[in-house]
Amino acid sequence: MITPQSGPVAVTGATGFIGSHVVRVLLERGFTVRACVRNPSDTAKLAYLQALTEGQPGTLSFVRGDLLEAGSYDAAFAGAVAVVHTAAAVILAAPDPQKDIVDPSLVGTRNVLDAITRAGTVKRLVHTSSVSAIVSRGEPGRVYTEADWSDEATLKTDPYGFAKREAERLTAAVTGLSVVRLNPSMVFGPVMTKAHSKASASVIWDMLNGTFPALPAFCVSVVDVREVAEAHVQALVRPEAEGRYIISADAGWMVDLAKMLAEALPEYKIKTGRLPGFVLYLAAMFDKRMSVAMVRNLLNRPQRVDNQRSRTGLGITYRPVRDTLVDCARSLVDQGFVKPKRR
Repeated sequence: MITPQSGPVAVTGATGFIGSHVVRVLLERGFTVRACVRNPSDTAKLAYLQALTEGQPGTLSFVRGDLLEAGSYDAAFAGAVAVVHTAAAVILAAPDPQKDIVDPSLVGTRNVLDAITRAGTVKRLVHTSSVSAIVSRGEPGRVYTEADWSDEATLKTDPYGFAKREAERLTAAVTGLSVVRLNPSMVFGPVMTKAHSKASASVIWDMLNGTFPALPAFCVSVVDVREVAEAHVQALVRPEAEGRYIISADAGWMVDLAKMLAEALPEYKIKTGRLPGFVLYLAAMFDKRMSVAMVRNLLNRPQRVDNQRSRTGLGITYRPVRDTLVDCARSLVDQGFVKPKRR
């Protein structure tokens, strides 16, 4: 069992959307946290993380770590009793998917595992995977579980799903170390810094900003970042935790999510129409966040996942999706990261 008294816990990707909230919860529970960041001396960029220590029993230090640099995690992991590996490239499409999406996941995970081996003190690894490692192209009527793998995902058709699947399989094959793998769905909730608005919260940013005239016919599973962070800590501290856990509250079509947001925030002009499929394919040719293959995988395809194992095995209670969307939107607006048009 990992406790605050056991020793330091290293968190890779500590400045990321999920990683920042994991750091927050660990500090609240009294852990000694080593936040792995590219530049520990960039105090301005890290100020929001440092502020999380105020009034909390845990302590925080910043240690250098770079996914693509072998040996860069050695100092952070030396003497650590656990590693929470959240770092990855959260990009669905890129001109060079091998370099921009796959390498950070695969090479980065190998570098993390090698550093853990060299440290010799790490007892548990909590690895942030994704539901994209479970399902790449949803099938009507099917509910996906932890037993499923997105074997249909390839470098060409779904580089993100391919990368997450192969990275998770690397950690699943580890012996001599307790490994827990978490598979969050699309993560929303309060953002702490402007950079977080470019992660999955960018979907809410687009809705508030009116970036698109209508919404794609995509069905997405949704989860709150606060539940994701709690799941990471529960996976760390529960001695019986093992294997993989889907972390997801519920699923909904993009149009329905936009309607939830529009009803909760009537002061803003939030578009709730459905985008025709052919327009979406055209948009995929110009929007760097999408690809034609991605549209083909998602368009008009439901995506349902079973979260029961996370409820019973990690004790996670999920808040309503509406609350998650609204809290995400308000954090973007209140911090000035987006300026939506008022009615």
